[in-house]
Amino acid sequence: MFTLAKPPLNLHVKAAAALKVAGPKARLCGCTALELAGVPVLRSAPEVEIWVPAKTCGTQRTGIKVRRNRLLRPTTDVGGLPSISLMECWLHLAEHASLEELVVVADGLTRRQKPFTFTEDLAELLAEPGRRTGIQLARQALELTESGTDSPMETLLRLRLVNAGLPTPVVNYPIPWPDGGVRYWLDMAYPDHLVGVEYDGSVHVHDFAQMRSDITRRRNLEDLGWRIITGTSRDIAKPDKFIRSVRQALTRPPELT
Repeated sequence: MFTLAKPPLNLHVKAAAALKVAGPKARLCGCTALELAGVPVLRSAPEVEIWVPAKTCGTQRTGIKVRRNRLLRPTTDVGGLPSISLMECWLHLAEHASLEELVVVADGLTRRQKPFTFTEDLAELLAEPGRRTGIQLARQALELTESGTDSPMETLLRLRLVNAGLPTPVVNYPIPWPDGGVRYWLDMAYPDHLVGVEYDGSVHVHDFAQMRSDITRRRNLEDLGWRIITGTSRDIAKPDKFIRSVRQALTRPPELT
């Protein structure tokens, strides 16, 4: 252990302590930096991940994982702590993460509200010369990335559809209203078919005001001709029936949609 603070320790405390013992040139990296920045990751790293310059003697202590390599982007800070670029954290993740995990992080980096970066920037990073482990997987992940998302669960639900061979839906689709404005946004949509796909995390299950608002929203969307298909965490784990419903909605004649 590298801190005298009593457990349980939060990630910020552990990260600050790890940087202290790793030296002045050390920076946070990997899942540690991503999590502290608020970027969703599917699996938290068991160790604090630290970057130090190549040929630097980094600390070797229990609970700290040290990376040494040449950086491609300027460093930054997360939560007031020095860090390497979050884009490079994503690229390093490609060395051991799954395709799905990489897409979730890329979606999180290019999210709708206060994005950290954009898909063009990630593409530019991947075009840098030099051989890097996981680069091909990162390129595959970028092809599946959709900027402007709101949650990792929406990303996972979208990936279930795409992996099943369905078209990629439009994310955060605005619903044009008769008065010319936008009243609602759909998590995902197939506008040509008037089919909306939404993730329900049941966070408002005991909020009756929100429940009434959701019912009204759904009725208004259906009055405009939309078919709304809702998915849950169970549908992400076992997506067959959910995928069947979406596929059926997309293949129905327009008058029955």
